[in-house]
Amino acid sequence: MKFIAKFLSVFFFPLFIPLYGAFLLFSLTVFSFYPQIYIWNAYIAVLMFGTVIPLLSILILYKLKVISSMGLEDRKDRFLPYFCTSISYFACALILFQLAIPTFVSELIIAVAVALLINSVVNIWWKISAHMTGMGALLGGILLVSYQFHFNPYNWILATVFACGMVAAARLYLNAHTPGQVVAGLLNGALCTLIIPGLNLGCRFGIW
Repeated sequence: MKFIAKFLSVFFFPLFIPLYGAFLLFSLTVFSFYPQIYIWNAYIAVLMFGTVIPLLSILILYKLKVISSMGLEDRKDRFLPYFCTSISYFACALILFQLAIPTFVSELIIAVAVALLINSVVNIWWKISAHMTGMGALLGGILLVSYQFHFNPYNWILATVFACGMVAAARLYLNAHTPGQVVAGLLNGALCTLIIPGLNLGCRFGIW
C-alpha cells in the first residue's frame, strides 16, 4: 500500500498536472483545426513554464539551503517555491495568448497561479494540500472546457473524480495531510478554475 501511495503522489505531483491537462485539452477535435506548430509551441510553453522552470526553482532553492527538502514536506518551505511557480504560470498564460490559443486557456493557467498564491499564503499558518489543489484544478478545468465547448466528457469527469479520490487517500495514508487539508486543497483548485476564467481578467485589464 505504501508503494502505491508514493507512486500516486509522484505520478500526480502538482507540477505534472498542467501537462496532463494540456494533453486532454489539445486532444479535443476543435484543436485539430489549429496549425500543429501552435499546438506544439503550446505544449512546450506548458512543459517549460508549468513544470521545468518551477522544478528548477525548487532545486536551486534547495541547493542554496533556502528550503530543507525537494519534496517541500515542511510547511515553512512552501511559500517561496509556490510564489515562484505562480509567477512562472502567469508567464505561461501570456505566452499561450501570444500563440493565439483561445483566451479561456490562458485564464485557466492564471486560475491555477491564483490557487497557488492562495496556497502560499494559507501555508504560512496551515499546510494545505498542493496535490489536491492540482487535482481540483484539473477537475475544474475539465468542467470549464465542457461548458465552453458544449459537450459532456463524462468519462473524463469520472476518471478525474476517481483519481482525486485515489490521490486524497494516498496523501492521507502517507500522513502528509489531514482530511481538512485535503478537502481545502481540492476546493481551492476547483473553485479557482471554475470562477476566475469567468471574470475575463485579460479583457478587464487590457492584457488581451
